[in-house]
Amino acid sequence: MGAVSLEDISLSPVFAGQKMVGSWWNFKNVISPFYRLYYVESGEARVCIDNVWHELRQGQLFLIPKFTYHSYECRKAMNHYYICFFDDLTQNGVPRPDKMALQVDAEPYDFDLMRRFLQLNPHMELVNVDPKTYNHAVYDGAHVLSHTRKELESCGILMQLFSRFITDECLGNYVGTAANGKFDDVMGYVYSHLDRHITLSELADKACLSAGHFSKVFKQVIGTTPCLYIQNRRIKRAQTLLLTSNMTIAQVAEKVGIYSPAQFTRLFTKIAGCKPKDYRAKALNCYY
Repeated sequence: MGAVSLEDISLSPVFAGQKMVGSWWNFKNVISPFYRLYYVESGEARVCIDNVWHELRQGQLFLIPKFTYHSYECRKAMNHYYICFFDDLTQNGVPRPDKMALQVDAEPYDFDLMRRFLQLNPHMELVNVDPKTYNHAVYDGAHVLSHTRKELESCGILMQLFSRFITDECLGNYVGTAANGKFDDVMGYVYSHLDRHITLSELADKACLSAGHFSKVFKQVIGTTPCLYIQNRRIKRAQTLLLTSNMTIAQVAEKVGIYSPAQFTRLFTKIAGCKPKDYRAKALNCYY
């Protein structure tokens, strides 16, 4: 059993730039294989992650972990700097990105760090800010920082900013050498395939383990069984969809891979504590 450290993580930027956004910055139900790091220079907006709205305010750093289902909203205007990046193109990634901190107050020099990163890496801005457009072919544009002096400086800046969001829990421990480096693939696979049936054998193959051994290791690492974990992730995504979309309850159920409305209602009530229609009514009254 060994803990993953920042030395085991290689960051690979794919987009970086500065953007003034307005009320058009309103995208629902976004999920991507990379991280988004924001520095808010002025104005405000908000991001919904796992059914919780986070306010983006001046002088803050905000991180959206990879494979996190989220929505954006800007009512007036926000000027921000952004870096989108992978953490696992060449080495291990963060084992539990869902356990990272999301929002921290920026240090006085963070603005200078962000500006310096853009100076070192020009022409990386998003041409089209619609996630449905730029989520495609991002791996082709990813740039592994490791060689020249500028790349080394860029890597140091990005790692320094990224480290603000690291927690002991998100680095975690892997159990057994066979699972080392594989559970990140498993988590990403679950996040990106919640709209369909996921089998135990599929996940075990991702971890290069037998189904029986995978279940045992998964429970040691994650703290619950694969089945219960997937059920919880389905309901968390359903909560977000109920809050951020106009889908019917039946459509939400199908979107999270549950094709029986009755089964969806039973599972949702068991995990969320109320029926989907009651949850939507309460949540909308709470957040809007």
